[in-house]
Amino acid sequence: GLIKVRAEANNRGTIIETCDIYKARIVDVGLESVIIEITGSEEKIESLLRLLEPYGILEYVRTGITSLDRGSAVM
Repeated sequence: GLIKVRAEANNRGTIIETCDIYKARIVDVGLESVIIEITGSEEKIESLLRLLEPYGILEYVRTGITSLDRGSAVM
C-alpha cells in the first residue's frame, strides 16, 4: 500500500525511523508530506497506520492503485 503522511521538518526524522522499523520505503518527499510504500500482512500495515495516524494521514491506498499526487497536493 501507499501512505501519504503529513511530515514537516520537526517530525520527518521520527517518521523515517518508524518506516525503517517496518521495512517500509519512502518513495517521495515533499515540503509538507512523504509518501511511504509498505508491503506485508494486513496486521503489519494496520500497525504502521496506527503509529503514523498522529502525524496526519493525508491519503492511504491499498494495492491496485498506481499513484498518489506528489508533494503538498491533496485530493
